[in-house]
Amino acid sequence: MDFFKNIEFQHPWFLLLLILIPVLIWYINKRKSIVSLPLPDINGINNSKKSLKLILSNILSYFNIVALILFIIAMAGPRLSLKEEKIEADGIDIMLALDVSTSMLAEDLKPNRLKQAKV
Repeated sequence: MDFFKNIEFQHPWFLLLLILIPVLIWYINKRKSIVSLPLPDINGINNSKKSLKLILSNILSYFNIVALILFIIAMAGPRLSLKEEKIEADGIDIMLALDVSTSMLAEDLKPNRLKQAKV
């Protein structure tokens, strides 16, 4: 859970849109409860088996809500806040300077100065 402590949002006011999610869930549930075709006797319908299309439409509307929640969170711009630490350490700096001009190709050393300096 230490991961969630370091999260901050670039645009946190987008998170206010999450207030609309319960209203959206209420609307979807209300829409499903409305009967569009009046029937004189619904006893036969209550005992009938639900179709796959009806079950999938119920599940897909909740997937849309989850997608909307994730979209709102993405619009808020979550990012990890990294803490900067200053570490003081002592060390030794070593610098090597090497002449690579053509004068190093002189053969007064075997095989030449440049190859001898590399060894």
